[in-house]
Amino acid sequence: MAFWPFLHFFIFCTYLYLSLYVVVKNPRSLLGRVFSLYIISFAIWSLGKVFVHSPGATIQTATLFENISSIGWISFGSFFLLFALVFCEKTQIVRSKFSFLIFLPTIVFLYLQWSGKELCTHVPQPYGWGNLWVDSFWTVLFYLYYLSFMLTGLILVAICGNKTKILAKKKQSTIIITTTFLALCLGTLTDVILPELNIYSIPDIADVLSIIFALGVVFAMFKYEFLAITPQVAADRIISKMSDSLILLDASGAIKFINEATAQLLKYKKRELVGRDMNLILSSESVGKLKMIGREFTEVIENSSLKNEELNYITRYGDDIPVLVSTSILRGNNKEMIGIIVFARDITPLKRAQDGMRILNERLKNKEKDALNIMAELRKINDELKTNQEKNIQVAKIDSLEKIMLDLAHELNNPLMIISGKAQLSLMDRIDNEEVKNNLISIKEQSERAKSIIDRLMMFSHPTKGEVKKININEAIDSALRFFDNNFAENNIRVNKSYDNFLPFINVDEKEMQEVFINILRNAAEAISANGVLNILTRMQDKKIRIDFEDNGIGMDKDKLFKVYDPFFTTKEDHLGLGTSICHGIIKAHKGEMLYNSEPGKGTTVTIYLPIN
Repeated sequence: MAFWPFLHFFIFCTYLYLSLYVVVKNPRSLLGRVFSLYIISFAIWSLGKVFVHSPGATIQTATLFENISSIGWISFGSFFLLFALVFCEKTQIVRSKFSFLIFLPTIVFLYLQWSGKELCTHVPQPYGWGNLWVDSFWTVLFYLYYLSFMLTGLILVAICGNKTKILAKKKQSTIIITTTFLALCLGTLTDVILPELNIYSIPDIADVLSIIFALGVVFAMFKYEFLAITPQVAADRIISKMSDSLILLDASGAIKFINEATAQLLKYKKRELVGRDMNLILSSESVGKLKMIGREFTEVIENSSLKNEELNYITRYGDDIPVLVSTSILRGNNKEMIGIIVFARDITPLKRAQDGMRILNERLKNKEKDALNIMAELRKINDELKTNQEKNIQVAKIDSLEKIMLDLAHELNNPLMIISGKAQLSLMDRIDNEEVKNNLISIKEQSERAKSIIDRLMMFSHPTKGEVKKININEAIDSALRFFDNNFAENNIRVNKSYDNFLPFINVDEKEMQEVFINILRNAAEAISANGVLNILTRMQDKKIRIDFEDNGIGMDKDKLFKVYDPFFTTKEDHLGLGTSICHGIIKAHKGEMLYNSEPGKGTTVTIYLPIN
């Protein structure tokens, strides 16, 4: 009569060993860890039954260990559903914040069993104690819970096995479905149906019968590499998820295999291309370029594999797709060529960016002439402003030119943003062709340079609306300094601030004042060499706020200092020469003064006076 405790203990050891073996074999496998938890639930179930089915065990002992055993027989349905989700690679559900709902029924039923509102009690039997299910709503709900969770898991595994193209996984899913369903049916018979019919001659041994599932898994592990990643499975997954096109050709140039990315790129179904000649998907120009005619193609590849060769694929509907093609030769044991692997990357976005840049360059050449004419006219107006007394006429001319410049800036900005954006998106992909990569970098840099010039033109031709408010001038300077933290740190430029903290608030246009400070700081950063110094001082002087920016940069001679306020005057090739002129106009509009003092080799001091009221 002591046979059943020994059987349960043996099954417990078997489950425990199998769970530890799976975890140790592949500790990083999520499927392995979930499978191990599932098996441990059976192990706990069997451990409790060792004492429940012991002849001579008291009712208190049977109740205690039935509660321990319930951790297994209540939770196994949730663990199987979790196992099925991971097996079917639905890890987004498992890792979501709602995954705890899978174990919510387990928690509820465990609470009922352990709190005294039992689902299952016992009746004395010769082999110990037999199951006696409590006649209640919760017991019926438990039946529905474990059956629905188990059947849902089986359906998921069946769907996964039907959809997968990996033969080993099909076999694995078949084994899991067969063994689980058989164990579920037999276990339900011994642990639920027979006790409900008051038949206790056969003990409740669902934990023992679940060994059928465990043995099936062991068979799948050794026969079909279950819970292990084989090189073939890994290769199939990598190839299927590649974003680039991959085609396998035989030695004669016929297509033997294409990945999903190729099928989507060319708008073909895989079966429509397998067995066809490679020429089918190449443009006539590409065919001539590679000499892909019969053996000549294989000779070209065998003599020198292609590396990032620009070709054109043809889709099912006749559309040209520019691609960068690389090839690799497959050789047999005798070193003879048995096949060719063809990798290709779609460079359509890159081509569009290049075409767009070419069109933009042509437009920029035309607009450059217009811009030069406008700038020449602006210089002429500037000269007239110094000598001509009819200021109304001069202002009208400037207004007209400002509108032209603003229209020009808006017209150029949109295509520049598109070209720059396309170039940046293309650079985010891996690009093996260095010439193409360098072209993209050049496109991005020149677009940004052109946009910077346009922004300066817009600032000159379209000033702010003059939204005046009270500000703390020290805080405004600090705000502008933050734009140059990295620049100053990289060049080891030390900034010394000497602020008067009792300065009154003043009414100014904060955005315009920020433009002034940023322009001064930018000029200082460009003038100061590494390990330089920039001193910033604020104080009251003659009922005005005085601000000094002192740098120890290269400085300016008297001729340059005399022209510093002139529009379009600059000492830098990549500057438009409007910054200082704009700043001077802003300070003047605020009834203030902006003075420059500089000596070659000693640095420059910019002094700003702003009235308090």
